Amino acid sequence: MLKQYKLRNYHFQLVISILVLNIIGILIIGSAKHSVQKMQILGCIIGMVAMVIVSLMDYSFILRFTWLYYIGIIVLLGLVMTGIGDSAGGAQRWIDFGGFRFQPSELAKIVLILFFARFFFQTCREPEHGKNHRSFFCPDRNSPAFDCKAAGYFNFHRNCINFH
Repeated sequence: MLKQYKLRNYHFQLVISILVLNIIGILIIGSAKHSVQKMQILGCIIGMVAMVIVSLMDYSFILRFTWLYYIGIIVLLGLVMTGIGDSAGGAQRWIDFGGFRFQPSELAKIVLILFFARFFFQTCREPEHGKNHRSFFCPDRNSPAFDCKAAGYFNFHRNCINFH
């Protein structure tokens, strides 16, 4: 479940960068509205602890349970649509658990990324029915279209973008 890290290989620069950005954000929010600053500090502490714990976990262990995450988020989004959801600003988007409010739609973004990462990983392995058979969901890795779509990386060559 937990990765076997050597302390020297852990990315402390990333954790420190995120902490510095959070502190700057808290100071800016505090200068505008001092009353919410304590909640922002609490959220920062909880988020940093959760980030470190999740970063120490093996991602393959996390991805094993994507179907449960997917079903759970559908249930939470369904609860928002029923009378359980809490309204704010004229929109019913929140769930309130005894003083703790959150938007399931924000959690759904992360769950969908995990779900489809696992889905495409399983689908795009070696074809089961011979080398010529490929799944509909798995692009040809040698195609220019795959280069254009791959994780925000754009490969500008003549087959990828036509200028005629």
